[in-house]
Amino acid sequence: MKHLRIAASALVALLIALAVTACGDDPPTIGILEPDLGASTEATRLAFLEALKADGFAAGDNVRFFRRNYEFRDDPYDELADYLANEKKVDYFFAMSPEALDAIANVAGGRPIVYAFAGGIVNRPPNAVGVSIAAGPAADHKGLGSAAGHIMSQVLRGVPIAEIQAPAIR
Repeated sequence: MKHLRIAASALVALLIALAVTACGDDPPTIGILEPDLGASTEATRLAFLEALKADGFAAGDNVRFFRRNYEFRDDPYDELADYLANEKKVDYFFAMSPEALDAIANVAGGRPIVYAFAGGIVNRPPNAVGVSIAAGPAADHKGLGSAAGHIMSQVLRGVPIAEIQAPAIR
């Protein structure tokens, strides 16, 4: 009887160890803060996701996303950024407007920020890297998103922000 209890205890311990090992680590999470649901925002976001996928990072496989959109929320940018940083506890951020970049910079706590938008950038935090171009009807939003996706891929692979060279966008 004693041997049976020992064997059962060993089996339970082995099953627990296997279950813990099978769970593995959660994939990294990227919080996306975007200004609106317009065509340019969608083009930027989709190109960002496509570039990440081309670089081996696919949603649901090895990376997760949480997205907040300023246009359809009553919350200001600061509250949306705080939600991503402190409630969802994302590991990385993607800012799609100067206002989103500023709001995320206030709550990121050193976590990496990648940005891409058409418009000026006033203050670039030291933990941020990205691309911005002049605003206007000819702005290449798909190019912005693609460049940002390739930049985020480098960040996900552990390349330090200071070593990442942002590609030129027309």
